[in-house]
Amino acid sequence: MLRSEAGLQTSVHLRLEAELLLSCAGADVSDHHAARFQALLRETLDWDDVIELAMQHGVLPLLYWHLDHADSSLVPEAVYEQLRTYFYANKLHNTRLTDKLLNLLRQFEAHGITAVPFKGPALAVAAYGNLTLRQFGDLDILVQERDCGAAMRMLVSQGFRLKSHALNVQQEMVHLSRCAYSFIHDADGISVDLHWGITAAMEYPDRAFVLPLDTVQVWERLESLSLSGTRVPSFAPEDLLLMLCIHGSKHCWERLGWLCDIALLIHAYPEAPWPQIRSRASRLGCRRMLDLGVLLAHTVCGVALPEPVLQQVRTEAVVQSLARAVERGWFASVESEMGMVARSRFYVRMRERWWDKVQYGVLLAKLVMRRGRM
Repeated sequence: MLRSEAGLQTSVHLRLEAELLLSCAGADVSDHHAARFQALLRETLDWDDVIELAMQHGVLPLLYWHLDHADSSLVPEAVYEQLRTYFYANKLHNTRLTDKLLNLLRQFEAHGITAVPFKGPALAVAAYGNLTLRQFGDLDILVQERDCGAAMRMLVSQGFRLKSHALNVQQEMVHLSRCAYSFIHDADGISVDLHWGITAAMEYPDRAFVLPLDTVQVWERLESLSLSGTRVPSFAPEDLLLMLCIHGSKHCWERLGWLCDIALLIHAYPEAPWPQIRSRASRLGCRRMLDLGVLLAHTVCGVALPEPVLQQVRTEAVVQSLARAVERGWFASVESEMGMVARSRFYVRMRERWWDKVQYGVLLAKLVMRRGRM
C-alpha cells in the first residue's frame, strides 16, 4: 500500500518499538516510509517488546514481510529466524483454515444455505491480496437468520459442537437471543463463529452494535472472490467497510491489525462510492464509527482518501477526540485494557443519534443489574 505523507502522524509520543510497528501497518510502503523503517532498524530496539506488541496487535506477518524486504543484516539473526518461523507457521495455519472453510461452504451449498465468509481468509484475500499476510485464529461465517437452525445442525453433522456447554443446539434454537454462536471441532481444534448478525451479542451492551442486514440489503449486493482457486460469496466492499468499522469500534480499536484491515481494504478499492457509503452509515447511525475508522486509517496507516472525505472527517471534533483516545491506548502497556467506565463513555460518544445513546444506556443498566444478581 503506497502511504501518503499523512502516515504515522499520531497525536502521542511513541517509543521506537511502537513506531516500528506502525511503520509497517500495510503490505507495501512508500520510499519515505521505507527509509524511516530502515532508520528505526538501526536504533537499539527491544526485540522482545517488538514481537510481543506485534503479536498483541495481530500484525506479526506484516512485520516479517517488511523485515524480509528490508536490510536483514540490521535484525538480530535469532529474531529474524523467530519471526520467519512464525510467518511460515501462520501461512500453514491460514491454508489449513482456508481448506476447512471451503469444505464447509460446499456443505452449506449442498444444504441450500447461502453462507458468506467474512474476516479470516476472505478478508485476507479481499484486502491484503495475500492469504499469508493476515493473522487470524478462527473462521467467521454469516447466514440469513431463517437458515440459522439448519446451519447449526449442519455444523453438528460435520463434527462441530457448541463451545458453551450450558445449552445444546436444540435448546439454543428455542431462544436465538444472540446473533452469533461459537462452535469447535474437537478433532482438529478449528473454531467457527456462525453469525446471523454482524457483531456477537454476548453481553447486553454489544447489541447496540448489531448492523441491521435487511436494512442495508447486503444480501442483494453480494459479490464473489477467488479463494484458493474457488469462487466464494463475498460482501460488497462498501458493506464490508461498514462491518469492519463497527467491529473495530465495538472493541475500541484495541488492535492495530483491525485498522490495517480497513486501510488495505480502502486501498484495494480506490473507486469506492464514498457519498453512498457515508449516507448509508448515517441512516444506520454508525457514521461516526465509519469516520473514526477512516480517519485512523489515513492518519496512522497513511491510506489515501478523496479530499471531500478528508474534509468531512476532519471537521468532526468528536471523531478527532476519539482517534486521540485510541492512539493513546494502543501502546500504553502491553497488558492495558480500557476499563468498563471508560469503555462505556467511549461507546456513548461513538453514537451520533441520541436514541442510540439511550438504547446503549438501557442495555448497560440491564447488564449491571444482571451481574448484581449473580
